[in-house]
Amino acid sequence: MTAWTVKRQTDDIVLTRTGDDVIIEYEGYTALAGPTGAAGVAGATGATGPSGGPAGPTGPQGIQGLTGSQGVTGPQGATSARSYRHAFVSTGNGVDYSGSAPAGSADADAAWTITRLTITSAGSATVATATPVAWTNRLTATYT
Repeated sequence: MTAWTVKRQTDDIVLTRTGDDVIIEYEGYTALAGPTGAAGVAGATGATGPSGGPAGPTGPQGIQGLTGSQGVTGPQGATSARSYRHAFVSTGNGVDYSGSAPAGSADADAAWTITRLTITSAGSATVATATPVAWTNRLTATYT
């Protein structure tokens, strides 16, 4: 025996099924219902709802396309009219020297402009410049 209890507002309705019989109990009354009848004919399809609703959210970005072919190589650039040097001294504080002079200048020529970057162990930095000096004198030159 299968039993269902259905609550409607404050009334209790108890349906009990035994085989093909359904017993209905309501406010102390008991009734015997007959077997379930055949399914009814389906009703007509309802009207279509309105169209033209708001647009949905933007979808995710698509995958990136292929990389294009490499362009034509440009013309040869001008030859540098300067000579460049670089040196780093790591004893004590870190000191970085960067110099430039007219092309063809010897390291011993007093034609160099040298920039000195000093970095202390605490992380502070000082930048100073010496000109015209020889690259070979970078460690003893006067920087301002």
